[in-house]
Amino acid sequence: MWGTSPFDEMLEKATSELRLAGDEDIALNLEICDQIRTKTVLPKSAMQSIKERLNHQNSSVQLLTLSLLDMCVKNGGGYFLLEIASRDFMDNFTSILKLPALNRKVQERMLELVQIWAVGFEGKSSLSYVTMVYKTLKREGFTFPPKDAVAANLIMVDTPTAPDWMDSDWCMRCRTPFTFRNRKHHCRNCGQAFDQACSSETLPLPHRGIVEPVRVCDSCFIELKMKNVPKNLEDTTVRRSQSQSRPGAKPKSAREQADEDLQHAIEESTPTAPDWMDSDWCMRCRTPFTFSNRKHHCRNCCQVFDQACSSKTLPLPHFGIVEPVRVCDSCFIKLKMKNVPKSLEDTTVRRSQSQLRPGAKSKSAREQADEDLQRAIEESTRRPTTPRLPRPLAIHDRPIPPLAPMEVLTARAAVPIPPKVNGDDFTSPDSN
Repeated sequence: MWGTSPFDEMLEKATSELRLAGDEDIALNLEICDQIRTKTVLPKSAMQSIKERLNHQNSSVQLLTLSLLDMCVKNGGGYFLLEIASRDFMDNFTSILKLPALNRKVQERMLELVQIWAVGFEGKSSLSYVTMVYKTLKREGFTFPPKDAVAANLIMVDTPTAPDWMDSDWCMRCRTPFTFRNRKHHCRNCGQAFDQACSSETLPLPHRGIVEPVRVCDSCFIELKMKNVPKNLEDTTVRRSQSQSRPGAKPKSAREQADEDLQHAIEESTPTAPDWMDSDWCMRCRTPFTFSNRKHHCRNCCQVFDQACSSKTLPLPHFGIVEPVRVCDSCFIKLKMKNVPKSLEDTTVRRSQSQLRPGAKSKSAREQADEDLQRAIEESTRRPTTPRLPRPLAIHDRPIPPLAPMEVLTARAAVPIPPKVNGDDFTSPDSN
């Protein structure tokens, strides 16, 4: 349908008429909850879309929507709960509940949810309208199921969510005005407005239910990174910066000094990949690089290799690289060995030592383990490779035939020339 938002499409797919009641797509429902929680879709817009699906005439659609609504209330965050507890939603919810032709299972499910919400929202003044509706329905004679305290405790009333975005005409850190070229950006952690120079970092925010890296300001980046810096390293950098302050220098504020020291601590605690090397041939198989045999760099050791010697990929968390990147075969084996269990290593060592040939020189346990583990990794990661064809010889590389010796040339010069044949004048040399 024209004009339908992606969220509405997901909602219609999760509550489709083709689904049976009780056949919920849990993964899709959780994805909808994540969009509400991270404010990818506004909580009020999400509430309006769910309200429209509740007004559907199909009872299966209504039951699927109620199951999705229950999951969103438990995982959607505090801002969505405010929309559910509003008069707009609860009055519409009550009007559906009072329809004479309402399906019995739908009515029982709606009464169950109202009771769970009333118990879970008890003591919250901003959500008190749900409790009022619950008491009104009880006075009107509606029969509710037994109370389920466990289900009510699953509602995440106090879970922190992404803050509301603030508005400003200038960066809230460097005070630079926003223009057509200096655009406005918002930090997903604190919600303040910054320019590109003060909000160029990205981080996941699991405490707000955001698992993908999103834009954060420099202050929040340092504050969140500080949690991963060891306490002794943090104290050392602070003391060193305080002891190395130049005499007569302008003293910095506590905030500026803390930002500088923590940034320095983060840089020291996070190793960086070395510089890339350069070469005209592969540093493993010594094959020259050509137009068809291209040059590649290992992201771990930064040496140069061809495709055959650097076809593996691995993430490098020790360099801050979480996505799989190209590594050479040597680094691949070395990094893979860290994930081999100790029991497997001991087993391969014992097996290899028991199969030694009589009279052969015994290897050390570490050498034998390295050899066995390397063989195991190569067998488990072996890929069919195309054999390399020999490089065709150039014209100047082809062998030149040897020159004929002088004796042969002299003998050829002494061979008599046969006489000219002129009809009957031919005389044989034997006729004399």
